[in-house]
Amino acid sequence: MCIRDSLPTGTTKEHSGAVDNATNNRMELLAIEQGLLAIRKPRQWVTVYTDSLGAINWLTGRWKIKDREIARLAAAVDRQALAAHPAASLWPAP
Repeated sequence: MCIRDSLPTGTTKEHSGAVDNATNNRMELLAIEQGLLAIRKPRQWVTVYTDSLGAINWLTGRWKIKDREIARLAAAVDRQALAAHPAASLWPAP
């Protein structure tokens, strides 16, 4: 995960982590959640780039979530992280 400040300074912060027995889908959602929660200025414009089409489509409501754990995590991301940054937008990684 990489967080880049949109100011002219172009400040970049990198974070990493691991969770035992986690699926790729779970880690993608956790990365988005942790990245958004790491931004200290609430309610600022944020663009999230991810290579996970699942994460994008689950969080935007385009895909129905069948897995209970992924549904719970997506709800937590929406409630905690995206609520703190209502102008956040999700895009596929370039």
